[in-house]
Amino acid sequence: MKEGSGFSLKAMKAMGIGLLGLTVMLGCATVEQKNTEIVQRGYALFGEGDIQGFLNQLSEDIEWVIPGPPDVMVGAGVYHGREEVLLFFQKLGGAIEFEQFEPQEYIAQGDWVVVLGHSRETVKATGRTAEFDWAGVYIIRDGKIVKYHVYEPTHNLVDAYRK
Repeated sequence: MKEGSGFSLKAMKAMGIGLLGLTVMLGCATVEQKNTEIVQRGYALFGEGDIQGFLNQLSEDIEWVIPGPPDVMVGAGVYHGREEVLLFFQKLGGAIEFEQFEPQEYIAQGDWVVVLGHSRETVKATGRTAEFDWAGVYIIRDGKIVKYHVYEPTHNLVDAYRK
C-alpha cells in the first residue's frame, strides 16, 4: 500500500484485519455478498411472479428439496432440474395462497446461503392457514443455485391440509 494512504499492511495485521476484511473495507464484493445477491434476486423474482426469471437463477441440474409427506402436502418431495422445479411451483400455486412470505435474514459462508424467514399460507382446499418460521438453505456455484432445501415445521402445514 502507498505510504500516507492511511493503510499499511503492518497496521492491518496488528488490528487483525486480513484480506477478507480489506476486501470489505475497500468495497469489493466477496463471494458471500455475490451469492447473497443471487438468492435475494431469486426472492424478488418470485415475489414479482416471474417464475421463468427465477428458474434462470437455477443450475440445469438443481436439486430442490421440500420435506413433508407428499400424500398430504402438495409439493413435498425432491425435484431435479428446472422443469421439475417449475412443476413444483405449479403444484404449489394451485394449492396454496400466500398471505405472507418474507425472507428476513441472510447468512452466507462460502457457497452456502441460509435464509431465515416467515410465512403465512392458506391451503385452498381446506381454507385453513399455517403460520410459521422457516430456513432455506442454498448452495451456489458459478453464479447459479445448485441446491435448495427448506426447513420448516411441516406439522403446521400437514394440519392445514387436513380437513
